[in-house]
Amino acid sequence: LLNRGFFMKIAIIGNNPAAIEAAYFYHKLGASVGLFYDREQDPFWKYRQFFNKYPESWKSFLKSPNQSEIELDSLYNSWWNDQLAELEKEQDVKKLPVERVHKRYLEPFEQVDGKSRLVDLFRVVFTQDPQEVLKAQKERNPEVFETISPEVLNSLKHQMESYEDFDLVVDASYFNSPKKWIGTGDYALGEKTLKDHAHMHSGLHYGFEAIEAAANFKTDCFKEVAIIGSGEMAAMALIEMADQILEKKLRVFVITYEAQPFEQVLSRNTKLASSLEEVLSYIEKLLASDVESFLEKKDEWDKLDDFVKVKIPKPTEPIPDLVYFAGHNVMAVDRLVDQNRYFITCEVPEFREVKAQVENAKVPLKTIGVEQIFVLNGKMQDTDKLRGLHLNRSLEKKSGPIHEESGFYTLSKSEQELHDQMEEITQNMMSFFQKAQD
Repeated sequence: LLNRGFFMKIAIIGNNPAAIEAAYFYHKLGASVGLFYDREQDPFWKYRQFFNKYPESWKSFLKSPNQSEIELDSLYNSWWNDQLAELEKEQDVKKLPVERVHKRYLEPFEQVDGKSRLVDLFRVVFTQDPQEVLKAQKERNPEVFETISPEVLNSLKHQMESYEDFDLVVDASYFNSPKKWIGTGDYALGEKTLKDHAHMHSGLHYGFEAIEAAANFKTDCFKEVAIIGSGEMAAMALIEMADQILEKKLRVFVITYEAQPFEQVLSRNTKLASSLEEVLSYIEKLLASDVESFLEKKDEWDKLDDFVKVKIPKPTEPIPDLVYFAGHNVMAVDRLVDQNRYFITCEVPEFREVKAQVENAKVPLKTIGVEQIFVLNGKMQDTDKLRGLHLNRSLEKKSGPIHEESGFYTLSKSEQELHDQMEEITQNMMSFFQKAQD
């Protein structure tokens, strides 16, 4: 630590409040901090109208628990804004997207005899607008800027890559990295083609944007949509569509590998859980009323003479407005050119238990058609940007903030509070450094 005879240069990555808190935490400890954060790309800021409703979705980012009584807008404009202001004044804050992180020289599985991999620095590669670089150059050193030829200036039109080297890296990007696919651990059949041609259709939504799309999806005629997943974000989307479900304008299919959809969400003592429980209760009462009406009509129809029955259609059993495909995985997704509908093929394995609407698991393979798909099946660590590190499978194992690559750490949602994770990281960092001689 700088003010106690130590020095280290730490990169903090992530467009979310956890990255701000981490950067401020190590700034106060005296480290040299490089924070890669852009508020305009922070989903908790962009979609704060939804997260404001559920304080538990962001209060773990706070070191001071009593701050959780304040709305998210106020926290951004005071708590985190003050931290950012101090960081921008005394540290290096870059509003630039990180493309990848790797070692400066070492290959992912290369070892140095008698030394740890910390002998080599981490290289953080990011993209920036060359015009912004030129603007800064002009302000900083106008004489040099004047020597740059017009041809060179005109050639700098596209995003350019640059880098900075660090001793240590803390990646907090998990919080703003929703899963990017529908299928089992990767794209479902046909999904990547749909994503690559997203400009030709508008009904496939992922992550934080899917919550906003669900809230804005309004219809005057009956429609069917699908939610992929049954975690916190899926619950938020379902709540946003509750009014239309209760008005009989919408049927929602929830497709999840979990045996009991939303079980984990409902098990917590949170505002989201109570809101979801209320919505599910209303939907169940609506279905019970429909079933009761159906049974009455069926009883009346059963009493009719046969010659009358042939003239009057038999009452049909109501289909729930909230349909669960529990224990299922999405195998394929497609969209016909001449139809404004997506077709989802899902399957259920024999070994997986199903607790909700078990009748839907009797057929192992089925296809449903919907107008919109909201993919809300959790968050993930973006490992594509970390291929150059010695991580093996530690990120997939959710082994906590410390990994095989010495000096590389991750912050994520877990049973361990955010600041407890940072304390654990700090203890590990200190094991690599010795106090400098006075």
